[in-house]
Amino acid sequence: MTTISALQPTERLRVYDLVREAGLDVSDWSNYKLSDAPAKNPKYCYEWSFIGPDRVVVCLWHEEMREDSEGVYQLLDYREKPIQQPDLNSVNKERCWRMDRAFRTAFMKEFPVRVIIVDGPKDENGDRSVKRRGLDSEPWHIASYDEETGTCRVQRGSLPSGVIENSSSDDTGNDLAETGVRQQILTESGNRGQAANLDRKSSPTIGK
Repeated sequence: MTTISALQPTERLRVYDLVREAGLDVSDWSNYKLSDAPAKNPKYCYEWSFIGPDRVVVCLWHEEMREDSEGVYQLLDYREKPIQQPDLNSVNKERCWRMDRAFRTAFMKEFPVRVIIVDGPKDENGDRSVKRRGLDSEPWHIASYDEETGTCRVQRGSLPSGVIENSSSDDTGNDLAETGVRQQILTESGNRGQAANLDRKSSPTIGK
């Protein structure tokens, strides 16, 4: 069984190269003013998640990995992050929404999840910066996803057959649901975060 320490990246590879290695089409990365340098396209290179036609790719911090009898996993809730970090800027709030959307898509459609593992130190304020980045060779999957809260367990390893019972359910209304979640993430942090007197920390940049 692979240990968490063995998953720590040892070099800083580009998001562009890792997304392509994960099997997603990166041709659109060239559609900007520096078409000969697609890896620097700001539309993509700072993103935390990518949704393809048959898989999703997400960036996960090595530090947040845990291990139990089921293996290596992360328990995440990107709807809650803007509330825990009310100073989060609007761009990163959008990225939180897209991460939640990627997890939900992978869960509902039983997509494999390819994980770009990022690693780096914290500064005196507790903020992290990426120093190393690599693609895990093993696929992951969404073992559970709570529609009400967005809490999900991202599990290393392929999805066991027959695990997700509602993945083939009618998708009617999913767009409306996602719109509601996005609006919640963009607005609720200001209302709840201030009242909760939570720690105010800026989100680290995962991309590029």
